[in-house]
Amino acid sequence: MENEINLKVRDIQLSMADALLDFCKNNNLTIWAGYGTLLGAVRHKGFIPWDDDVDFMMLRNDFNRLRKIANSSSLPSPLVFDCSRVDVIKVKNCNTTQIAIPKITRNVNYGIWIDIWCLDSMPANNVSDKIYNSIRNKIRFLSNSEQMCYSCSRGISNILFHTFSLCYTCLLGKQHIINSIESKIKQLNGDKLVNFMVFSRMKKNTKYSLLKKYDKKWLSNTVLLPFEDRYYPCPANYHEILKAQYGDYMIPVRGAASHSTTILYVDRPYEEVVNELLYQIPWYKRIFRMI
Repeated sequence: MENEINLKVRDIQLSMADALLDFCKNNNLTIWAGYGTLLGAVRHKGFIPWDDDVDFMMLRNDFNRLRKIANSSSLPSPLVFDCSRVDVIKVKNCNTTQIAIPKITRNVNYGIWIDIWCLDSMPANNVSDKIYNSIRNKIRFLSNSEQMCYSCSRGISNILFHTFSLCYTCLLGKQHIINSIESKIKQLNGDKLVNFMVFSRMKKNTKYSLLKKYDKKWLSNTVLLPFEDRYYPCPANYHEILKAQYGDYMIPVRGAASHSTTILYVDRPYEEVVNELLYQIPWYKRIFRMI
């Protein structure tokens, strides 16, 4: 039964990817398969057996263009763009549900999703610690206030950090913080590419020199590689990208699925499921947890 559901999830993700690629083609946006999806295309000609999502990537200019037209241009129903985060745009299917409990709030679309990650220009080294830490901290504050709620905090330190993140974002404004992050990144323009996500997930004292980076030239050309029963656009220099990301990438290393999904429905709208779950929580707990 679990296998059958997983196959249905992959079918949904593939149809979402088809719609996204058509959208990008129609709007002259350059997009590539990335991360586990790129690795799957090269090594398995499809999904990595234990992978549970689909990832694409874009350069900053196309990513910002997509963000601007996402609301005015539409995907086929029930698909929507979710542009709530600074480092990634998600395509979500509103007629499905994928929840990692206890992250429950009415402010989040919990439909099954695929990701479009943004790549930004950075120098290989010589990054000012002050600017690097400023970028990293602002991304952490923004990501925390967007993704977290009290119901998924663990311990007083996490609750305090989340509360500070909320206040910080509310006082300065989300768009102001995004503009500040992008402004600082422009100061670091270089011939390497990194993703915002890596900043927010790094430990406090992690140096920029330790981050995995791509050369811009690796994304200068595109090839189509087979993925399941279709073809996905991939960087022509996929070998260099995968080697930088995973090392000896042709040797499979079994890993756990990256998303701890505990509630999954391929045929129930997320709003229906969220309302049902929230109804079971006492009202005073909902207020305390900011749900």
